[in-house]
Amino acid sequence: MLDAALRAFPGLLAAEQRKQVAEGELQTAEGGFDTLLKSQNRWSVAGIYENRNYDVVIEQPTSLWGATFFGGWRRGTGQYPLYEGKSQTADDGEAASASISRCGATARSTGAGPACSKPNSAN
Repeated sequence: MLDAALRAFPGLLAAEQRKQVAEGELQTAEGGFDTLLKSQNRWSVAGIYENRNYDVVIEQPTSLWGATFFGGWRRGTGQYPLYEGKSQTADDGEAASASISRCGATARSTGAGPACSKPNSAN
């Protein structure tokens, strides 16, 4: 009976498809507020310096003027040249900047934090 109704009234199928598209677009928009867990691990051998870096960041986007809450932890082990001293941390690591960020604002010295994308400009 459903097949007969769809053959007689093809607009019903189109309306159902538009509803499914709208539900998908809503789910996509709501996904922009999902909590993100990011991890990055690096190993480097540069001449006589062998070192490792571990970074973990949690981000929570909000609907408050584009603000994102974020915080993390990082650890740098091994030997570093003098010009890479910022990568070395205490033996147990250190907290990355726990902060509130808005797109356009710069992240703290650890480099942790959300990456902001530039809005599309209409020409």
